[in-house]
Amino acid sequence: SLQLDSEHALIRWLAQQISRPDAQAESQQMRLESDKNLVQICTIHKSKGLEYPIVCLPFACNYQEQKGALYHDRDEFYAKLDIFNQPDSVRLADEERLAEDLRLLYVALTRAKFCCYVGVAPLVKGNKRKSGLTDLHKNALGYLLQHGEEGNSELLHQSINQLLDDNIKVITLGDTSTHRYQSPHTTDIALDAAIFKRKINDNWRITSYSGLTAQHSARGYLFDSADLDALVQSIAPGLDTDAKGEKTAQHSDELSIHHFPRGAVAGTFLHSLLEELDFSQPIDESWMQEQLITQGFEEKWTPLLVAWMETLFHTPLNTQGLCLADIPKEHQLDELQFYLPIEKEMS
Repeated sequence: SLQLDSEHALIRWLAQQISRPDAQAESQQMRLESDKNLVQICTIHKSKGLEYPIVCLPFACNYQEQKGALYHDRDEFYAKLDIFNQPDSVRLADEERLAEDLRLLYVALTRAKFCCYVGVAPLVKGNKRKSGLTDLHKNALGYLLQHGEEGNSELLHQSINQLLDDNIKVITLGDTSTHRYQSPHTTDIALDAAIFKRKINDNWRITSYSGLTAQHSARGYLFDSADLDALVQSIAPGLDTDAKGEKTAQHSDELSIHHFPRGAVAGTFLHSLLEELDFSQPIDESWMQEQLITQGFEEKWTPLLVAWMETLFHTPLNTQGLCLADIPKEHQLDELQFYLPIEKEMS
């Protein structure tokens, strides 16, 4: 409505969107009102400061191997990069990596309001070791469970069992199946679109005073060109009035409000004057003349328009003598939108 010129154009645009929908347009995508009751997947970084009823951490034992020797000096605390990746430098960098993993693990474990599920497994990076030792102690969760000690799956079980209490429960997973899950009560249901049975009352339109008077004048059987245009406009209000062209005005030397040029252009011009003028101030004739010339009207209409507007502003509107000139500029409402519902009897 902010981009189109009239109500007719807005209705025409809506009809086009309905008849030719664009599934790729973002404005036509079906959006859920809320994702509050859905499963939300987000990173630990993004979840910081938030709270969820139930949290699942299936990959809490995973970690990234430290590759570069970028770390901070333990005395001066400035960043250092060892391009030769000496063992001591890599060890210090890995300590900082583990410290960051511990911080993120704390964030993840403290997001749950009611329950937190954590997946724990004897993780081994790369090929499995014949010794049975795991790399879990290098991960933040494994580091806490095994107190930084390297060990096998048995050490992991012992470490977990030491934590069991009323708040922590361990569930051991059995052998997993590679078969796809199928519900025991699966039945093929034929899905059909619902049949629309309602009746939509769409025999209405937005019209105007000009459209009503044009329709009234077109009740006879003989039409001149202006009446025919008005009838077409009343039947198809979506047509652009300005695009149809206007009847050539008859030239007259008489200067009165009844002989001022007619049509959409003149009407728009008069509307613009009422929007720009200050009702309480005298009208500058030179300004009015400039407006006429700019819009393509003859400057001879300047005195008439000034007198016309002055009369309009100072004519009493009620018995108390209220007139438009009594309204300050800051209290003017130049263009008031309103709609009056009407019922038309069909003959």
